[in-house]
Amino acid sequence: MNDVESTCETALRRIADVHAELGYPREVVALWALPRNDAVDLWRLARDSGARRVLEVGSFVGTSALLMAHALPDATIHSVDPNLALDIEFNAMGAKGDAADLSRRTLEIARLATQRLGFAGRVHFHEGGFAVGESFALADAPVPVIGPALCAREGPFDLAYVDGLHFEEAVHADVSLAAHALAPRGTIVLHDCIGYWGSHVRRAVSRVLETDDSLSFEHAPYGDLLRAIGTLSRNARTSPPLAQRAERCFGDVRGLSQHVARLLRSIFAGARFEARDSLAAAVVSHLRGIDDGPRVVIALDALDALEPRSHDGVLRSLADGSDAIVLGLTPPGEIDAAGAWSRPLARHVARLAAIGFECHDLLTPFLEPYTHAFGGGSPIARRTSFLLDSIVAVRRGSALAARFVDRAPLTSDAARMLTDQRLQLLFAARSYADVRRRYQEVHDSAAALRVEADRQYAEAQRLGNLVADWSAWRIHIGRLRFWRRA
Repeated sequence: MNDVESTCETALRRIADVHAELGYPREVVALWALPRNDAVDLWRLARDSGARRVLEVGSFVGTSALLMAHALPDATIHSVDPNLALDIEFNAMGAKGDAADLSRRTLEIARLATQRLGFAGRVHFHEGGFAVGESFALADAPVPVIGPALCAREGPFDLAYVDGLHFEEAVHADVSLAAHALAPRGTIVLHDCIGYWGSHVRRAVSRVLETDDSLSFEHAPYGDLLRAIGTLSRNARTSPPLAQRAERCFGDVRGLSQHVARLLRSIFAGARFEARDSLAAAVVSHLRGIDDGPRVVIALDALDALEPRSHDGVLRSLADGSDAIVLGLTPPGEIDAAGAWSRPLARHVARLAAIGFECHDLLTPFLEPYTHAFGGGSPIARRTSFLLDSIVAVRRGSALAARFVDRAPLTSDAARMLTDQRLQLLFAARSYADVRRRYQEVHDSAAALRVEADRQYAEAQRLGNLVADWSAWRIHIGRLRFWRRA
């Protein structure tokens, strides 16, 4: 355990002890409170931000607000929650809290815990909805929306933690309002960016990223499974080089380039190909083009590392004189897979349509048998979301357009749905792979125990036989001596 984890654990124990003193033991609070891994990530992000003014959307019984108060001793924290009775919250999530009084309201417990921990002057809880009046537990009885007034009175905020109602429309509204109340170098932290509610949270974030060029999205790798914290930030970020991301995702980059070349050879027969980056050059090395054929530009790392305000200029440069563009794109967010400024596929589809190109989803379906996350034995099995949104864009009326008349082009709505489904499949596949790995470990351990048990049984049999033989010889010798004396 490192220093951050140790310090966070100490704070969590202190908070849990106070909740237990109030009649809410750890096992009850943990049913809805922040899991340990996410608590550590939130602690680290809060501490590193050095924030003085903090906004929280979704208080429950105050665990995360109190954790941030520990991490930021000079911060003032404003937390917003509908303040429902605990039995309503627990019934809504199908959980049981038989060991506690569930008639009390969430903010009553949060405020009592805050007082006992000595944070009452710095942590303030506000009853109501932040950007929407609905709640997961009580959709039929909306609460007053207090977010706009709170932001005007207490903002701007250096750090905002959004963990409220997780349905897409609510997350989009909460994040949009929080972004408007954010300080110039502030950060929005979100919970459940992957996992059960990840689809709703990511769809909402993607809609924000389609229109807000100032924010960059980041969350833990899908393979981490038990880490669901993500951030939206205006701070400068870096991402690993293209070759490193490709190696981490596919393992066999040469095999990947050969498969992509096979597809392009089939759909663009008779074309001439131009590469705009190292991975594209690896693909082109497997292709033989025709000098006077239609021009196809391959750019697998053209946009994701660039600030969004430059995207339109890059797209126009790629489109200049070309009949088609093979564009490598990664959904925003995943650490070590996405570029620092990856943008949603829907945004790129709309931008390309505006300059006369129709987009087609051809690369990922072609590669699925080779890169499918369940395919384990494949030499280029997919492990991350890298290049998952890659597309082929064809100029309307070009020499190549006739080859695509029977293919329906992507719309922005279809692109949103496509990305969402693929990311959910990727997470499910990583979860399945983890379960399969743990099962194999248990199976191997059980097999080893069986081998050891068989060895010990055989040894026991051998010793038993020796004892039996020794006993038989003793009887035989005893009889011989008796016979001689007789």
